[in-house]
Amino acid sequence: MSSPSKILNLPNILSLIRLIFVPVTVWLLLEELYGLTFFIFIFCCLTDGLDGYIAKRFDLETNLGRILDPIADKALLMSVFLALGFEGFIESWIVIAAIFRDSLIILGSILLYMFYNEYKIRPIFISKINTLFQFLLAAIIISNLAFNIFHLDVIYLLEIVVGITIIVSGAAYVVHWGRFALQMEEKR
Repeated sequence: MSSPSKILNLPNILSLIRLIFVPVTVWLLLEELYGLTFFIFIFCCLTDGLDGYIAKRFDLETNLGRILDPIADKALLMSVFLALGFEGFIESWIVIAAIFRDSLIILGSILLYMFYNEYKIRPIFISKINTLFQFLLAAIIISNLAFNIFHLDVIYLLEIVVGITIIVSGAAYVVHWGRFALQMEEKR
């Protein structure tokens, strides 16, 4: 059993802070306080990278962190995407595709864990790339709202890249799960 100090370590606290900032970020975005939204969103992005680095570097990985970190990421990205989509700042097909993909990943992971207790939820490489591009897209859109520094072609191109990586990563998870299930069935 893990001690409370190992569970409430710095990486997990950073993930919790990111989770707490989700409603704040969305509220600021909907209130059109774009500058403040941008800085809080960037803070959240940085804590996402920092918590993983600290956990791996200082051997502070926990089961809580393996669950909390992706939940904080998904909550932040999906909430911001929904708010940006609601306000008309991001294409609705991107929002729908991102939510469908994340729902598929959550459902697929839960089902595999239910059927095969050995299944460990771990992001695949293309999923990390997709998450990076989603964070980048949201950051650029919010920074453009706040500071008007990017041409709309940059946003459009990034939306295409995000759309492609959403499709590829979703398909990669389905293939990954299929292979895992076949391996598990062969063991039986």
